[in-house]
Amino acid sequence: MVQPSVSESADSDFNDSIKVEAFVTGIYDRTQWSSFTLELILHSEVKGEDIFVVSSGNYGRFVNSYQYSEDPYNGYQYDFWRWGYAIIANCNQLISKLPDANDLSEGFRNHYLAEARAIRANTYFQLVRLFGQPYSVAPGSQGVPLTLQPLGADENPPGRSSVAGVYQAILADLEFAETNFERNKETTIYRLTKPAILGLLARVHLNMETGLRQVIMHIRRKKHFL
Repeated sequence: MVQPSVSESADSDFNDSIKVEAFVTGIYDRTQWSSFTLELILHSEVKGEDIFVVSSGNYGRFVNSYQYSEDPYNGYQYDFWRWGYAIIANCNQLISKLPDANDLSEGFRNHYLAEARAIRANTYFQLVRLFGQPYSVAPGSQGVPLTLQPLGADENPPGRSSVAGVYQAILADLEFAETNFERNKETTIYRLTKPAILGLLARVHLNMETGLRQVIMHIRRKKHFL
């Protein structure tokens, strides 16, 4: 097999702070795709009848969502699944590699791990609500496949985890993110902040109908404003 004349291993890339920052920027870039932003938001809004779909001049968009008539061949669910797991795959690469980057400080590693885990948590939060039953209704029912490590080219993806299992993974990611996110790295409004992470954590508990009061009191004690 012909080897490139200039190549680097993925492991060595994660020992370079500039490349780590570029990798995290790439994760954020994937979260901007309309298939997992605008379309996901509107899909949920029309199902809740907060938005009325007018078919005329709308090219039929979101009609299936509004009518609850989706099947595997119409609507947006394929894009939600595909792009959601693309975001998760990128997060998993960083989450699996960065802890072993001994050339970087522990604080640096943990901060960017916090960002990646918060993004992964938000993505799973969207997916489990789209493709699973509400936690408060049927926590033991099927949720979505839970992949917390990179999958090899020959590995089969896991089966669907329970709704409760997905939510436990979401909480673990957000609690790690809240503990390790460094506020002095909040340099732009276009990336996660600690109050945003806490707000997402509160929203998860609100959907679970458990622990919301404790989260609100925690936010108040730390004087984080949402």
